[in-house]
Amino acid sequence: YNKVLERGENAAARIGLGDAFGRMANGAGNAMTAYQKVTERDPKNSLAYSRMGAIWYDAKRYDSALANYSRAKDADPENPL
Repeated sequence: YNKVLERGENAAARIGLGDAFGRMANGAGNAMTAYQKVTERDPKNSLAYSRMGAIWYDAKRYDSALANYSRAKDADPENPL
């Protein structure tokens, strides 16, 4: 993912990087950073918001999870999450 990102910003690669970090022990912080970079460039990227919601849900921070799931829904009402 980093090789692709060296050539320029790419939302799919950044989300893939976040997913990879998310599978690692203690990787949630790095995953969150990757997803946040996507939403900074594209506030309509519902997938990144969904992934952030999942991280917060796993951390039992349900208010933050719900806020991100709501952002995902607002960004793309057709996305079934």
